[in-house]
Amino acid sequence: MTSLAEMWAKMDAAWDECGCNNLEYESVKYASFYKHSIWKEYARFSETDPTTLRDRDQMARALVDLGVRCLCDYGGGSGLLGRRLGLIAPDIRVTTFEPYLDSDERKTDHSSIDGFVSHSPHATELDLFDTVTCIDVLEHVPDPVSVMLEIRSLLRSDGYFLVANCFYPVIKCHLPCTFHFRYSFDLVCWAVGFSKVKISGISHGSVYRKVQKPRGWRALLQTIIALSKAFYFFTRLFKYLKVVVGSSCRWQHRLP
Repeated sequence: MTSLAEMWAKMDAAWDECGCNNLEYESVKYASFYKHSIWKEYARFSETDPTTLRDRDQMARALVDLGVRCLCDYGGGSGLLGRRLGLIAPDIRVTTFEPYLDSDERKTDHSSIDGFVSHSPHATELDLFDTVTCIDVLEHVPDPVSVMLEIRSLLRSDGYFLVANCFYPVIKCHLPCTFHFRYSFDLVCWAVGFSKVKISGISHGSVYRKVQKPRGWRALLQTIIALSKAFYFFTRLFKYLKVVVGSSCRWQHRLP
């Protein structure tokens, strides 16, 4: 059985094959990567990986507990979350938005999912989602805040936003420009109109509720992001200096 580390190594190889650079966003190359056959392999891996299945089942139970009736799984890939949710709550309407879904995947049996869409599901005022999930997506996009604002526009006034992120360099397609969000994500959510909800039973992810944006939210958002980037920079600098100083001390200790 393929391990997660082996799966990541294969995805890194596909990233290099497509000529992608995570320090410079190029839409054509990025699109070729997310249409690469490695994602079919990753979907098959996810169907049997115990950690992935545990996380999705935890999310599904949390969504049921929240009373969700109409859900959009934003960037939902092969629809795993929707199908796991359908096993315990088949009456919940699920729309999976996946921009890079291919025709073969659309032919797969997804009886618990109302539909797949490859364009953003622009809901109307009369047909908003009460919940949007966004699982392991934001670390892949160059502008996570724009995605969060789009997601907010899809939600009813008191709707839920279930999100899971990994703002760390565990794989090449996690973009370094997003890593500072690991220190500020809750504040960014507050600035764009999301309030964190306390919920137990989810080991990977958090739940927020759509609320009124604070006054002057754009200026607040810019300030939060600027401070977040500065904190991330100085944190990395401190770690680097700590390594350099430590190496120097060890070298001096060896002197006769």
